[in-house]
Order: sequence, then C-alpha cells, then structure tokens
Amino acid sequence: MTNFINGAVEVICYILLPLFIDHPKIGRVWGTVWTMGLGSLGCILTAVFDFLLIDDSSNDGYATAKMICAVVGKFGVAGTFGIVYVHASEMYPTPVRGVGVGLSSAGGRIGGILAPIINGLGKTTSWLPFVIFGALGIVQVLTVFFLPETLGVPMLTTIEEAEEFFANPKTFLNTNEESGETKLRTSSLSSSASARKVSLQETVEF
Repeated sequence: MTNFINGAVEVICYILLPLFIDHPKIGRVWGTVWTMGLGSLGCILTAVFDFLLIDDSSNDGYATAKMICAVVGKFGVAGTFGIVYVHASEMYPTPVRGVGVGLSSAGGRIGGILAPIINGLGKTTSWLPFVIFGALGIVQVLTVFFLPETLGVPMLTTIEEAEEFFANPKTFLNTNEESGETKLRTSSLSSSASARKVSLQETVEF
C-alpha cells in the first residue's frame, strides 16, 4: 500500500509540474523553492509527530498526521527532482550539456549513498533522520537563489553565451529579445522589398 501511495503521489506531481514551472511568476528557481520547501516542511513535521508518538503511541491522530506529512514531503521532493533536471540542462551550453548534466546527476547519487546511513540513525532515534533530511532541504532552498532563472531563456549554444548569461542573466535575455525583434523586422523588410520587386516586374511586363 505504501508503494502504491508513493507512486500515485509521483504521478500526480509530474502531471502538474510542467504547469507549475512554466508559469511566468514561478519558473525554475521559485519552483524549486516551493517544492523543496514543501518537502522540507513535510519531513520536519513528520519528525514532530513521530516525537509525539514516543510518549503517546496509541494516539491515532498523531499517526495519521505523521503519514499525511510524509506524503506531502514525498510530493515536494518528487517535484524538486523533476525540476532539477530541467534547470540543469538549461544552464549548461550545448558543447558541455551532456557532461554537465551527467556530473550533476552523479553528484546527486552521493545523497543516495548517504540516505541509508542517515536512515539507520532512526534505529536509536526515530525522528532524527526526518530532521536531517528536512534541514538539508532548507539548505537547498537557500542555495538555489544563487542560480539564475532560465525560464524563457534561449538554449545556450556556446561557452561564450553561457559566460555572458551567468555574468548578467537579465541583460542576456533582453539582448536576445532585441536581437529576435531585429531579425523579425529585417525579415519583414526583405519580404516587403521582394513583394515590391515582383509587383514592379509584373507591371513592366504588362
């Protein structure tokens, strides 16, 4: 039953996630803040109710609240996991994108190695692993603000573009928007000139 609930939570999360991170007022950075914040809050509240159950193990209300908080935490962590891969792939330029995302993913496996060790601490203090996971989530929430927002930014194709983007993300986005408008105007003028040329040729032939 637990596996079914975890799977259902992830499916719902991944269905809603694209609508969430593509919203102009949320994006990748704030999407990570909200989802990881939710995951951290779920872990810490799970620890609180687990601690309360030590002295009152027969309290069904505490047990139910603990389960709900754990599910909420799972939902938040699943959302963060989905955003991280999108955000990472958009920050690396094309020449190193595969290597960069691969190294980032490999770094994330460190957490997978440490998780069973931290979880083992629950044998002596049942609520401690939840506190540690929640605290690490809060650290991620704080550090993600050091990363640039990539929503609406064209995919970086060269190392030079990446350097320019990280130096000043807002200027990079404005420059690309102006460049796109210039190309559009140039294309429009070229089309108009071609149309006038064709019209003139038809008039002369007539």
